[in-house]
Amino acid sequence: MKSSALLISVLIFILSSVLQASEYPRHYVFLVHGIAAGPSTFGQMSAALAREAVTLDPHTDWQFINFAYETGNHNKDVKIFSQELSEFIATKFKSAGGLKPDDKFSLVMHSQGGLIGFNFLINSFMNNAKFHPELQSHLDAFVTLGTPYWGAKIAIFANRMLPVLSYLRIPLSDKFGEEELRDMSLASDFGAEMRESMMNSAYQDVLEKIKLQARILAFSGVTERLNILAPFVTGKNRYEDDTAVPIPTSRLDFIYYSDSADKHNASVGIEEFSETNMINKENYIVVNTFHTSPFPQNAKFPGIAKVPDRCLNISYRDCDHPTYPMLVEHLFKLQREPAFVRALTSFAIDFKINTQGAVFERKKLLISFKSISTGLNIDKDVELYNNVGRWTDKGDYRLYHTGYIDPKKTSSTLGKVQVTISAPGFVERTLLIPVKTALSTFVEIDLEKK
Repeated sequence: MKSSALLISVLIFILSSVLQASEYPRHYVFLVHGIAAGPSTFGQMSAALAREAVTLDPHTDWQFINFAYETGNHNKDVKIFSQELSEFIATKFKSAGGLKPDDKFSLVMHSQGGLIGFNFLINSFMNNAKFHPELQSHLDAFVTLGTPYWGAKIAIFANRMLPVLSYLRIPLSDKFGEEELRDMSLASDFGAEMRESMMNSAYQDVLEKIKLQARILAFSGVTERLNILAPFVTGKNRYEDDTAVPIPTSRLDFIYYSDSADKHNASVGIEEFSETNMINKENYIVVNTFHTSPFPQNAKFPGIAKVPDRCLNISYRDCDHPTYPMLVEHLFKLQREPAFVRALTSFAIDFKINTQGAVFERKKLLISFKSISTGLNIDKDVELYNNVGRWTDKGDYRLYHTGYIDPKKTSSTLGKVQVTISAPGFVERTLLIPVKTALSTFVEIDLEKK
């Protein structure tokens, strides 16, 4: 009799615990991988976070879910993937009984995954019905790891290699979608569109709403183990790149100038430039890591998103991974120690030049750079892809150019570059462009015919 009563008591306890747990608010964390990758990008992240959730927030139903999309499909791009992400999130909540007032979701994204997530946010907060605007108020954290907001050099290289790999029938060619690589390249049309959205006065209320709603945390990487190769990458004398994404293009915020409809001054001054402010300074963190590590289990070769096996069964406080402990503190709203601030030197200037439909030889479009600031250098002779230019299908000329500010010659992180642009039959333009280390400057101008 006593055993029966004990069994009934245990069953009642279990049942009440299950019922109580089902009433807890849900928090779904979606992990979004990058190009040519999959859920393995994050290593033990899901399992390690689930373990932490049990003690850090036992009264929330935390779930960690991988969004595996069709990277490598040559007909799909970031915009398509971001719509698929919104549908995936909405479906997950719908299949679990629908959204409840206290339900939340967060996004943790690596590389291209951050572009997919940010494009989803902009469209959702613009009330685009295809991107499930009902999700807006349920968004919590938005975390990017090595996202090439404004392009990656490796995407240009991969895009140029695709025909060769395909011809040689090397399977790697099926891992990278042509449209994906195009969106992620330096001076891409997708990047210009995203910048224009962030500059557009009509979008400012939307961006402010995203900034207030989303708890944004952005990680960028520098691979200090490769400093010996610094002459070939962005920066003065350090490897200011995570082997895929240069520091200036990994930062969402940027300086910008754009001609207005009725204003095309021959000369443009620094006072006419503005700067976006989406990410608080303390939430932009540069870590010593690889974009994708060849030896992710080795503490000396960490991948920016891949949580190693050794961190699975220990406290996040004891994990030596460069991003995971801070990710835990951010997701669970814990006190975070100030991150180590690295002295960076590199900057980038990104041009969109409208020639009113006129396309001519690149050598006839003359673009000259002149440093106006002490210690500022506009390029390095041996840096790979430091001067990337192309004509777009719309007839605009796009140019990405890098430089650095030498800390041995100045203590300032700000500089000025004078740029003169001329072409046959067009009025010459001169701009005094502000630059800042670890940041890009976007310049959108029209050339007027004489």
